[in-house]
Amino acid sequence: MPNEDTSIAQVYKDAGLKFDGSKALPATSFANTPATVRFSTGSLPVRPINHSLQATAERRFTKGLTLGAAYTWSKAMGTAANDGDFTNPICARCYDYRVLGFDRTHVLAINYVWELPKFGRWVGDHRFTNGVFNGWELSESASS
Repeated sequence: MPNEDTSIAQVYKDAGLKFDGSKALPATSFANTPATVRFSTGSLPVRPINHSLQATAERRFTKGLTLGAAYTWSKAMGTAANDGDFTNPICARCYDYRVLGFDRTHVLAINYVWELPKFGRWVGDHRFTNGVFNGWELSESASS
């Protein structure tokens, strides 16, 4: 192997670069060692499928109150839930297709937002108090 590549552009030669390959990995790094064989046979393609139905409702009331709810029905199906799960090497979908361990069939989320009254007008009603005391909101969300 030559110590210098003579076909590189002059700009790179002026910068002192030679592209001599000293940083390249040795050819034995890509040989089929037991670790690489185990890795290549253990990483079969897994195609999880997620079926879902989602519904959302929101209601705005007077005085700055908003209530919301969201419901999701889903089913996570597949052959392996984690990277280390064993699957049948012949036909993973034939023998191992199932509901996955991280499936959350029913999810309900509820939230509210309440815009607080403008307290700035009760404390002097000028620019500073309006900037500090107006525009605040309380909110909460919960899911199961």
